[in-house]
Amino acid sequence: MKSFKQYISEEKIRYDSLPADGVPFVPRSHEYRFSADGTGSGRESTWGDFPKSPNDTLKTGLFAAEPKHAAPYSMPRDIRWLRTDAKKGSKGRSKLFISSDHYKRLLKHRTVASHYDDKDFSQTGRGEHFASGENVRPTKQVIHNDPLAILRMHHIVRPVRNLDAKKKSFIANDVPHEAEGQFF
Repeated sequence: MKSFKQYISEEKIRYDSLPADGVPFVPRSHEYRFSADGTGSGRESTWGDFPKSPNDTLKTGLFAAEPKHAAPYSMPRDIRWLRTDAKKGSKGRSKLFISSDHYKRLLKHRTVASHYDDKDFSQTGRGEHFASGENVRPTKQVIHNDPLAILRMHHIVRPVRNLDAKKKSFIANDVPHEAEGQFF
């Protein structure tokens, strides 16, 4: 018999903003660039200043992750965030920092969670999971009206006035962290 934890780890989740008409959609596959050293991945249009290399590879497919790692993507994609590792006593929840200016937007945002079978995905070098191909379909979809509740299930959410200053502080003090969005 499988434990609850084993059952949970057998699915991957992807969050997307719910369209204005309120009807969920099946996320489409896109072409993604993967850096040769495994430190970066993304769609060409959102690659930003990340250095490109002739050794990068292009793959068509879809990203998803375990619920904890997918949770920040329940926010609108233009909201930048920083995440630090979980500390002792935090019940396994990491800290997630977002701009206090975006906090109110979160309360109005609706998102759809697309759940996928784990067998369709393989882990990339950065801990993300990627399914190659164009025919990956969710096993179920759930609409969420409160992404903040999703975030709080997995993270300690901290709004900050100056996210750029927080990231600079992390870098200056060698604080391990992940970041999403353009900084500085």
